[in-house]
This record gives sequence, structure tokens and C-alpha cells, in this order.
Amino acid sequence: MDEELENGGSSLIIPAEIKKDGSLSARSKTASKAEFDEMRHFVRHKYQEAGNKILDGEVAINPYNMQDRTPCQFCPFQSVCQFDPGAESEKYRYLKNEDSKTILEKMKEEGGETDETNS
Repeated sequence: MDEELENGGSSLIIPAEIKKDGSLSARSKTASKAEFDEMRHFVRHKYQEAGNKILDGEVAINPYNMQDRTPCQFCPFQSVCQFDPGAESEKYRYLKNEDSKTILEKMKEEGGETDETNS
């Protein structure tokens, strides 16, 4: 994505830094192919799960809250959804800020079986 990123430099566009020997520095926020495949599989599992819930009639509004930030702050559909965290039936899902290794492990556990034929 950053065509001007060179060995020994860091990117102003993506969170990556290349050492002089051409390898990524420890400060780079990257994923291996296997990790990326796990994330892709997890996302596929989640949107299939969400689609099945919608087909079953489950359409509850279910935003998250992490460190006092919510997607509702930037959502263009607030006037349509009218989510009210003060209402008894509408509550945020509170998420913890966890390190990437822990999150990848949870994604792997929750994502179900990997199906390479659907990759």
C-alpha cells in the first residue's frame, strides 16, 4: 500500500517499518498468512452467523462499547435505529482492549472449523 516504503524506513500510511535487511521490525503491526486466513475465516463465520440470525427474525440492535467509545458516535443511521443505552432492553456489549495474540486465539476458537474449500 505504501509504494515509497524502503528498507530502513517506516511508513506514514500503514503501521509498518522495514529494517535495513528487508525484514519487518517488531513495531510493525502485521499478520502472517496463517493469521490472516484465521481472521478471514472468523469474519466469514460471523457474517454467516449474523445472516442466519436475521433470517430467524433476530434483528436486535447490539453495538459495542470499548474504552468509552462506541460505533454509535459515528453512525449515520442513529435516527433510524434509535438505540437508547438507557432503556432496559438495550445495552452495549462491553469489550476488553486485549493484545493481538489473545484476540487471534479467541478468533480461532470461536471461528469454528477452517474450511479450505470455501477460501
